[in-house]
Amino acid sequence: MSLEREAIFRAEWVCLGHAGQIPLPGDYFACELAGEPLLVIRGNEGQVQVLSNVCRHRANLVAQGTGNRQRLVCSYHAWSYDLGGHLLHAPLMQEVAARLAKRCDLPVFATELWQDFIFVNLDGQASPLGPRLAPFLPTINNYGILGRHHQFVGHEVWRTNWKCLVENFMEG
Repeated sequence: MSLEREAIFRAEWVCLGHAGQIPLPGDYFACELAGEPLLVIRGNEGQVQVLSNVCRHRANLVAQGTGNRQRLVCSYHAWSYDLGGHLLHAPLMQEVAARLAKRCDLPVFATELWQDFIFVNLDGQASPLGPRLAPFLPTINNYGILGRHHQFVGHEVWRTNWKCLVENFMEG
C-alpha cells in the first residue's frame, strides 16, 4: 500500500471533485488523499486551488466538511488564513508575526482544472495534466462535459482495495 501511495496517489494527478461543488468565492470542501488532509477552495478571484488542511501551528484541521468562509480559522488557537492560505493572524504572537507570515502559510498543492474537474498532484512533480489528457478530447467532446452543471455529491466508504473498485466499475 505504501508503494501505491507514493508511486500513484502522491506522484500522479488525482481527481478530487468538480468545480461546480465550489461555485462561489469562499466555497470549500475538505477531503483526504493518501493520508494528506486537503482543502479544496475557490478564492476571491474565482481560482480553484488545493491547500493543506492542517494549521501550521498545532496541526489541527483548519476546516471540515463543506461550506463557505471568507477566512479560514483554526479552532484550536484561532490562527487565521485568507482563502489563498496566507497567514493573516496568529494570536499572542505579534512579536514574531513578520517572521512567521511566509513560513506559516498553508502549503498549496499543484492543482489543475480539466473539463471542470479538479485534479491535484501532491508531490508537485507530475507533468502538466492538460496535454496528457488532450488526446481524449475528440472522444468526449460530444458529451458536453463543460456545459454540464454539478448537481450532487455522495460519499460512501467501501472496505476494499481501490483496485477492486476500479476493476468492478470498468465492467459497466
